[in-house]
Amino acid sequence: MEFLQLKIEKESLEKNLDSKNKELEKCQKELEELAKEQKNTVDMCKQWKEVCLAEELKHAKEIEPLKEKIERYKREVENLKSIIEIGKTTVENAKQVSTDLVADNKKRQLKESELQENIKALEIQVEKTEQERDNFKEIVEMQSKELDAKTKDNTQLLDNFKDMSSKHDSCLEVNKQKECELEELK
Repeated sequence: MEFLQLKIEKESLEKNLDSKNKELEKCQKELEELAKEQKNTVDMCKQWKEVCLAEELKHAKEIEPLKEKIERYKREVENLKSIIEIGKTTVENAKQVSTDLVADNKKRQLKESELQENIKALEIQVEKTEQERDNFKEIVEMQSKELDAKTKDNTQLLDNFKDMSSKHDSCLEVNKQKECELEELK
């Protein structure tokens, strides 16, 4: 019986072995298929890697001019910032100059109005001086006429004085002669 049992077990084991062998074959086939798929996948990955590397090179070549362009733009932006700063400074200076000009203009206008007032005052003073001059002219003319009249009078008086002086001298002479004659008569 034991033999039978062993035989049954052997048959059972053989069946099991057959089924396991079939499973193993099936697994090997699946493994081979998986290996093929893996190889295909690896090949495909290699192709993708090559494509990606080629794309990377292509993009790197495309990126390099873009990087240079970006650097140019950055420099331009920096230049523009500098220009803007200069512009801001210029505007601030222009505002300050404008403010200074407004203040100077106000001072000039005040000075101008003062000068205008001074000119008006001087014009009034000139008019008064001209009137005084005209008055003095009239006074001088009147005094000149009076002086001329007095000079005529004085000249006439001088002539009269000379005439009287000469008459006086002749009277004195006559008087001396008369005294001499009187003395002689005595």
